[in-house]
Amino acid sequence: MEVGATFTPRKNNSNRFCCVYGCTSLARRNPEIKFATFPKITDAVRRKKWINVLKMGKKVTDSMSVCSLHFKRDDYINLLLQIAIADSLFLFNNIC
Repeated sequence: MEVGATFTPRKNNSNRFCCVYGCTSLARRNPEIKFATFPKITDAVRRKKWINVLKMGKKVTDSMSVCSLHFKRDDYINLLLQIAIADSLFLFNNIC
């Protein structure tokens, strides 16, 4: 089974954490993981898709993040998540 995307570890003192239910990824503790924020309100279709797939039981804020373990490595180009093609979102939500 393919696992989510990981990267070369780099020091990260951020307090960012993954908002996916049951995921324990924390930027400071997992330097090999990247974090993506939810699509902005202006991209309502994609934002709603993320909310539906995640089954969010709370209001989504612009500061909420999803870790790279919930995306395919192919969704990243030059280490940046390509939101337009990141529709593999949450294929790996059982690995955290």
